[in-house]
Amino acid sequence: MKGFLVLLTSILFLTSSWAQDIEVYETYDEFEAQLVQNPDKTYVVNFWATWCAPCVKELPHFEELTAAHDEDDVEVVLVSLDFKNQYEKRLLPFLKKKQYKSRLIHMTDPKTNDWIDRIDPSWEGTIPATLYISGKKRRFVEKAYESYEELNSELESFIQL
Repeated sequence: MKGFLVLLTSILFLTSSWAQDIEVYETYDEFEAQLVQNPDKTYVVNFWATWCAPCVKELPHFEELTAAHDEDDVEVVLVSLDFKNQYEKRLLPFLKKKQYKSRLIHMTDPKTNDWIDRIDPSWEGTIPATLYISGKKRRFVEKAYESYEELNSELESFIQL
């Protein structure tokens, strides 16, 4: 019986050891209200999905950006646009496997035509896409970053505006 309890405890510990919080917002208004939590920070907000190969390919660059700016006022926010019904079977296992350190958000508002223009009027709705925010300053980039250096260069250019 002791062996069974030890095994059960070990299994429960291993399955619950991933503790990264994922913020879930069902409407764009909820998401927007919680996105910028500190007006003195610069936010790098990447819109992506697990079904988007270029998105998944560039995610490590954003993680590297998170690590490089761990001590300063830059926050990387990874906003998954995976469909609501993919949360349990696709998104959570993906995130658990990758163990990202960036802030994670799942935004499930299906009314994309209502909120895409609010992010940026030039956005055609394709992903990956990245929004840079610092105070009232914003820059929107609709493309995949090929390297960490390219992403970091874009961030540095934005900060120096």
